[in-house]
Amino acid sequence: MASSSSVLACCWLLIAMPARADDTAVFRAFGLEGVFADDCRLPPAPDNAWISYDWPPGGPIRHRVTFDGRTLFLQDSIADAVRLSPTMMRFTVIRQGKAALVVTTERLDDTRYHTVESVTPDGAVYFHEGIALSTGKQSQVFEACEGSALVS
Repeated sequence: MASSSSVLACCWLLIAMPARADDTAVFRAFGLEGVFADDCRLPPAPDNAWISYDWPPGGPIRHRVTFDGRTLFLQDSIADAVRLSPTMMRFTVIRQGKAALVVTTERLDDTRYHTVESVTPDGAVYFHEGIALSTGKQSQVFEACEGSALVS
């Protein structure tokens, strides 16, 4: 039988752990909602991807990408969003029903963010400390494109 002190310690840990908000609340509070691009003044293009994060009523967060404004290149969902700090958030990208990436994003100001870390479940690293390992370049900074639609 467990001692009363171990039961109290267990209960204290449960009380002390913060409650996990749902993913949409985490994204909304972080400010990652809507359409984002490297340069919102330019149309979507291979070097100016437009990305959106939105959520239909009752559905998961959708992460969608277009390079031409007509076709969605990627259509993923998001799970397990966790706020790490006032400027950092981590979430899992779900692709075809399976975890594809764990991404850590940093908000640079009210309208701009970039990827800090991006790792597959099997440990392949795409971004580390804000650097794309394939190119050695700083991760792209995306800005909010107010009032823009992802595809037409």
